[in-house]
Amino acid sequence: MKYDNFVKVITITAILLLPISEVVAILKPDLDIWFKILIWIALIAAIVAPAAFAPLGFELSNQSVVVKRVIKSIRIPISEVDNAKLIPKVSGIRLFASGGLYGYFGLFSSRELGRYWMYSGTRYNCVAIRTKKGKCYVLGPDDPERFIKDLYTKTGVVR
Repeated sequence: MKYDNFVKVITITAILLLPISEVVAILKPDLDIWFKILIWIALIAAIVAPAAFAPLGFELSNQSVVVKRVIKSIRIPISEVDNAKLIPKVSGIRLFASGGLYGYFGLFSSRELGRYWMYSGTRYNCVAIRTKKGKCYVLGPDDPERFIKDLYTKTGVVR
């Protein structure tokens, strides 16, 4: 999976905050030990929890499009796909999502797509899949043109 520079910077910075915060806590001996533990637990949770839901890759089978994740992969049934198109640059606002830490994933909204679920390591050259029920997914496969072509051969309805 490809990651854009913004994702790389945000993720590396967040991961580096863990040891930096520990050094600060050690150098500040007047802090209560329970406060130090609470800070450490909060930082670990803020780093580890999003990683469990971040997209790891994509799989296209005859039955579904799968967004692979550590916890609960997302499945979009092929029979539900109405259309798919290439989006050169995705823009939108986060409603309940990660906008850089380990990628872009969760619920977003934009004028062009409405509400959509995004699972990508980049905002560039993504694939927007709309289901027959109107739900929209934006995915970031490494080769989006090939992904759309393969999806078309499986569904026959992708525009």
